[in-house]
Amino acid sequence: MDTCSFEDIFRRFQSVTNTSTQQELADVLGIKQSTISESKKRGAIPPGWYLSLFERGGVNPDWLRYGKGPQFLRTAEGLYLEPESGAIPPKPGVSLPYFDSGGMSGKIWENPSGSIVIPESYAGRDIRVLRMVTDAFAPTVRQNAFVGVDVSCVTPSDGNVFAVSMPEGIVLKRVFCYSDTFLLRTDDASQPSFSVPVAEAGCLIGRAMWVFQDL
Repeated sequence: MDTCSFEDIFRRFQSVTNTSTQQELADVLGIKQSTISESKKRGAIPPGWYLSLFERGGVNPDWLRYGKGPQFLRTAEGLYLEPESGAIPPKPGVSLPYFDSGGMSGKIWENPSGSIVIPESYAGRDIRVLRMVTDAFAPTVRQNAFVGVDVSCVTPSDGNVFAVSMPEGIVLKRVFCYSDTFLLRTDDASQPSFSVPVAEAGCLIGRAMWVFQDL
């Protein structure tokens, strides 16, 4: 599978910098937000972006470009990693509580089902972790997968996956925007799609940013 497209590379930039908007990434890279918009239009990542993240945090340019090799070449203390230790994360993992999707009610994050240790770059102040109790969003997200949801990102955008509050708990839906409604779909063709009025946008809990699951 090709992981070298602009969108794949851009997602790796956002993942390693723990950013979700163009402005946040621009602040990390020390550039203007308009520069990122122009790069997206061209479908090309400027070489200076790779150099910036390497100089700032030791991020491996090959990992950013191709999705291969260790994520970092240098630790947070500035020490270079030996080749055999490339798989060892340079920063400690972060323990976050997770919540079973079927037991959730609205935006109340109480009574976690357990905890999971994740790489620091995947954690963040606004990240909440769901464990999906069904495979309703298969094949993209399977049963028992852990999903990181950014609860600060509730503005819908076409094609992005959001956690949505439903009577049966929190489910994942791919959101498509129309003038006065949102069309909510799954990636399972057997599951029905449905629409909700824009006025009910409060049912969107946050955008799904990453998934941890068995292959």
